[in-house]
Amino acid sequence: MTAGTLPDAGWQKSAGLRRVIEALRDEQGGPRYFGGAVRDTLLGCEVTAVDLASTLLPATVTNRLESARDKA
Repeated sequence: MTAGTLPDAGWQKSAGLRRVIEALRDEQGGPRYFGGAVRDTLLGCEVTAVDLASTLLPATVTNRLESARDKA
């Protein structure tokens, strides 16, 4: 693991989460994980919720997620 990266964890491989991340991809490489998922992964604890941060405007997030849902 290097600074700025998390160790591999099972929750990161979730197909649904991968679709959300792809839908919210931006020029800065986001979205980013934050909050309890980061803490729990680093502590080796079970992750029960994943928070994402994005630089996208709320309306853009909504539109992209609706579009991704329609494609699923």
